[in-house]
Amino acid sequence: MNGPEDVSKWEHLGLSRWPFYTTVDESSAAIWADREETKNLIDRLIWQWVRQDRTYIHLLWGDLGTGKSHTLHFIRHHFLAQPHLRVLPIRAVMPKEFKGFLEVYQAIMSALDLDQVAELFSHVYREYGSRRTIVKDVFPYMPDAINALLQMRSDIEFKKRLAETWLRGIRLTRSQMDTLEISRSIKDTDDCVAMLSGLIKIVAASKKYNRILIMLDECQRTWEVKPVINQNINVGLQTWSDANSNYLTLVLAYKCGREQDVISLISKDIKSRITYPTISLPLLNSKDALSFVRSVLGQCSRKPEDLSWGPFDENVVKAIVQHLTKVDGTTPRHLMTAFNALLTEYDFQIVNQGQCNLTIDQAMKRVDDALSEPFTEDE
Repeated sequence: MNGPEDVSKWEHLGLSRWPFYTTVDESSAAIWADREETKNLIDRLIWQWVRQDRTYIHLLWGDLGTGKSHTLHFIRHHFLAQPHLRVLPIRAVMPKEFKGFLEVYQAIMSALDLDQVAELFSHVYREYGSRRTIVKDVFPYMPDAINALLQMRSDIEFKKRLAETWLRGIRLTRSQMDTLEISRSIKDTDDCVAMLSGLIKIVAASKKYNRILIMLDECQRTWEVKPVINQNINVGLQTWSDANSNYLTLVLAYKCGREQDVISLISKDIKSRITYPTISLPLLNSKDALSFVRSVLGQCSRKPEDLSWGPFDENVVKAIVQHLTKVDGTTPRHLMTAFNALLTEYDFQIVNQGQCNLTIDQAMKRVDDALSEPFTEDE
């Protein structure tokens, strides 16, 4: 994460920080703009996850640029900022290529802080007091995980890195596994489910957390592979969920514009385990888009009670929003990109000329130029 921003830097704009980010940024993860109905649903889900032990599977869906990744970052930030809620949040991104559930496991483990997991495990290990008992209760099908997690606390950096590699599901040589006193690699769906299930048990027994929240972004990628591979991934997710009736929340995020399309493309087994309602991020109409822009500006204003449009002329804001929403609506990404370009121009003119004299037509030109640049998938 970046360091704290100099609040005086944007004083001439009436802002305490730069409000419009065109990429997912941890420093803006705490901002939630408008969409009160969605925010209320997320608040209720968070309340359930904290209050109840049972396992949940939720779907989050929306078109490109509607804010799926930001929503996951927002939820993650919520729990990181409030450790007393005792939820360990993990956001992972589905790989672009699959051979099976192993790649999903690798994506999840790559998103985990394994040093933190090893620390939690060391506390749990001491509580159990017996290797035989912890193998039986936590890793009955993958006892090698015990050695790997113990080696993560080793003073020998080479062994620690080998253990981390093995835990992330990357194959080691026979000689490397002998160094760790490990008999085999993590190689199939059953192995992955056993490892992930053990992880949940460690988290739940750690006394620091009551739940692990796994948020998988870009889940629509599973639809792009061969049906047999997609089925293997779905079986892995279903088996993992079924093996852990408590302490797990799975949020599956799909780039898809209609709920019925998402539902029709997931497996029957996963479908039967979904907790409804789904979290939807539809396109914004003109009214919602104006509220979105005002909300972002308000959260970054030097005077949060000020409900003006910051440095912008109200007519310019309304003209741009009308322009962006005139067909089917617009997305938060388009709004952030458009107003980032506009605010950049305001910043330049005010700093160098003392004021900004941008006309509506000139503002439109800046916005159209910014939106003509291709978006990357991560934006």
